[in-house]
Amino acid sequence: MHPKIALVCLVLSFGFFTGVSAQNATVSTAKTAKEVATLLSQPTKTSTTTEDWTIFHDEENNFYYIDFETFKVNISDIVIKDEANKVVFEEDVFDLPVNTIYELDMNSFEAGKYRIELRTFTNIIAKQIELK
Repeated sequence: MHPKIALVCLVLSFGFFTGVSAQNATVSTAKTAKEVATLLSQPTKTSTTTEDWTIFHDEENNFYYIDFETFKVNISDIVIKDEANKVVFEEDVFDLPVNTIYELDMNSFEAGKYRIELRTFTNIIAKQIELK
């Protein structure tokens, strides 16, 4: 008789703790979903500072090197725009490893001012450059 009582107690306690655990998971998920909704509702920001990323210009070979490992976010694509704000180069880089050093060969571009944009899913990190 005692094993039956122990079994019933075990089944009831399992059901109780599973219910409490499920309630905690629901509260946790709701909080996360609320945070995601808040982030998605914010307007996209454009940063023009170079604090958050590293870009090196090899003037001799006219290459720009972008070190992905120094970013606090994952870069989804790289866009280069000319002075007329026309896209002259675009590449999807989301699948590249986070420790990539990306090479931008600027030899095929004419002299002038350009804007390099490193796009994330929520932000654009931009740098103005001038080719001579």
